Amino acid sequence: MNNKPSNIIAKINAQAGVLGLSITGVIYYGWTASDFSYEVDRAIKQGITTATVYLNTQGGSVYEATEIVNQLKRMSSVTVTAGALVASAGTYIMAHFPAKAYKSSQFMIHKPITDFYGNIDQLKAEEKHLENLTTQYREVYASRFSKTTEEIDQLWQQDYWLNATEAKELGLITEITDGDPEITTETIAMMQACGCKHLPQPNVVTNPKIITPMDKNELISALGMAANATDEQIKERIAALKQHEAQTKAQASARAEKLVNKAILDKKIAADKKDLYISLANADYDKTAALLDDIEAPKPASQSIQHTAQNATDKSNWSLNDYLTKDPQALEELMASDPQKVRELNAIYQQQKNK
Repeated sequence: MNNKPSNIIAKINAQAGVLGLSITGVIYYGWTASDFSYEVDRAIKQGITTATVYLNTQGGSVYEATEIVNQLKRMSSVTVTAGALVASAGTYIMAHFPAKAYKSSQFMIHKPITDFYGNIDQLKAEEKHLENLTTQYREVYASRFSKTTEEIDQLWQQDYWLNATEAKELGLITEITDGDPEITTETIAMMQACGCKHLPQPNVVTNPKIITPMDKNELISALGMAANATDEQIKERIAALKQHEAQTKAQASARAEKLVNKAILDKKIAADKKDLYISLANADYDKTAALLDDIEAPKPASQSIQHTAQNATDKSNWSLNDYLTKDPQALEELMASDPQKVRELNAIYQQQKNK
């Protein structure tokens, strides 16, 4: 779990009997729900069935959101608190449980979105799946907001934004608390990418680095410099390290983009998912590369047609050379289905070759 690029924090307060969970950032496909499942299992084994969930997310996978709800329903009591932003799949999670928010919290709902490709039959099947997902989300929102499904269709024709007061009036949340959520520069970037029109100011500095004169000896040691290094030499070393870090980051970013661009060219993922997969690759390149490698690219129609025509050819009298020159793929299939036949063909081929 520690190697997964999810932004989940889980804490168990055994004394209070509460599992605390939080999501900050994307609800990642293939990762986030499994993290929730792990933490819920861990809590239940300790006899804890009460959970609090903090959401500060632009949304993400509709499938993960559905499974997160399923996992949380295993608990006897769940309360959700909204951070600066809860959008898309995040509001679907929130709509299942008692929820509260800060005065400055913002929300957005829209119809489920998926990306798919394939032949005409596959596209029809995926379209049906998307229709089912849309119905599922529509009914959940209608129930939560005490509205008809027709009214939900009118409401989410486009991205539908709400402030905390509007969310309470609609029924998405039941309480507005005092104070403000933590807003980092990362949160601002997330809100901007989501299309939020009212961007707040950051109120938290992440990873502040304060250097006092008392830290100088420790700093010199950490930089691997001589004990008598001057302030100017220290500044030069730090500047060089920053430049190296920037170059390393740029190289890693270029590597991630190259990986994702190839997956798009191979039609393994849709182009509109580029930014998501680049962020995954920057967080954990090896796991993302393995994930993309496991996705099977669709075969070109011409290849399928050609291979179908080749399969229709009578190969009963083919020699090994015929297979090698006319249809190597058929030879691979024969090796898997009838290796004895291939050995016989090879023996004949070697005899003819030695004549």
